[in-house]
Amino acid sequence: VTGSTLAFTGAAAQTITGVPVLHNVTINNTSGGVKINSAVTVKGTITLTKGVLTTNSKLTINFDAGGNIGYNASDAGSISDTVSGRRDVNYKTHYLSSPFSGVTSGQVAATTPIYVNPYWKMYSRNFTNQNWIAVVNLTTPMPLGRGFTVSFASPAPLILSGKYDHGFTLVTPGYSNAEMDKYLIVGNPYPSTIDWESAGITKTNVQGAIYYWDGINNRSAAYVSNIGTNGATQFIPAMQSVLVATTGTGGDSSRIVITNAARTSLANPGYLR
Repeated sequence: VTGSTLAFTGAAAQTITGVPVLHNVTINNTSGGVKINSAVTVKGTITLTKGVLTTNSKLTINFDAGGNIGYNASDAGSISDTVSGRRDVNYKTHYLSSPFSGVTSGQVAATTPIYVNPYWKMYSRNFTNQNWIAVVNLTTPMPLGRGFTVSFASPAPLILSGKYDHGFTLVTPGYSNAEMDKYLIVGNPYPSTIDWESAGITKTNVQGAIYYWDGINNRSAAYVSNIGTNGATQFIPAMQSVLVATTGTGGDSSRIVITNAARTSLANPGYLR
């Protein structure tokens, strides 16, 4: 039932079998944990209070439907095996990122072509010369926090699968701050929404504005000085990346650090398709 919560709080190992869809799920079992034995899609918050959730690579989080992995500072749970995240993406260009480690460009190409003769469709960003670099193979890593742009020729699902680390902190490389308004692309590294205004994000010599790309309407969308335009907000959804700019003052290096404290399960903004 939409909005329901299923809590696994048993004193012995528990399993999930034959249930295709769940909404909010709480894992609170330290005596053997919980194992997923058949494919299940989660459309709410997974709370990892205690114990291990073993996915057997059968867990999909539907971000469009509100799915996410929540975070509380008191959490002592974890996830074993891979997790998949899904977005159903419209055509045109999107800024995207991976919410799991171990993802490659081949997973993008599994549902939408990254080469349509004579054009490449997936790009990373070169900070030094501010150009886009074509991804020309199916083995390019998509590390947590790195943003990419992909042009979808037609609507398609985007399904990325990898490992989830409940204690991960993103520390970006140090980018040159010698000039103002040089842009870097940063991806949300978590399978949940993050709040750009949260104290859990440290911005060193980086301007406070974030810029999205609204591919359907062929325009940028920005959140600047607490004001959003063209649908942009301070809440950056899972699998979304954004552009941010250097300040040019305050030091030689620009860097962003994102911790779990920036995560929220209370907001599910629309993925800018």
